[in-house]
Amino acid sequence: MTDKQKAIELLKEAKDDVVILNCIELLERSKIGVEKYGTTLSDANLSQKQLIQHALEESLDLSNYLRTILMDSLKPTLKPTFKVGDKVVKNKGYIFYGAVIGVCKNSKGQIRVVVEHSQSKTLTTGGMLHIFNPSQLDIVL
Repeated sequence: MTDKQKAIELLKEAKDDVVILNCIELLERSKIGVEKYGTTLSDANLSQKQLIQHALEESLDLSNYLRTILMDSLKPTLKPTFKVGDKVVKNKGYIFYGAVIGVCKNSKGQIRVVVEHSQSKTLTTGGMLHIFNPSQLDIVL
């Protein structure tokens, strides 16, 4: 039995929809690659260095896609409730990572979050503190 015949038999017997969809996408990507480059990956005669470079570029793209999904999933749909110890990041403008050290209300009754900057801690002075409106922060998982 050839590899192609074995693949066809396995696909016929497959029960996992995720695996089936991945097989279909792999075959579609291969078809696109052949149309684009005029050769299959097995016939392309790429060096190990070239293969590593292609894999690295693809993994960097994957990292960007995953980061985008993660960032989108962290966007609050409702105002988040912050508590002491939460790791947070400022969601717009300058970068500010830190930990919540207090939650309070100002004189107008508006909630404010006190965050200690995680990159400015020293043994003698502690970390820089900043007070944020809750809408300016996202919780970091």
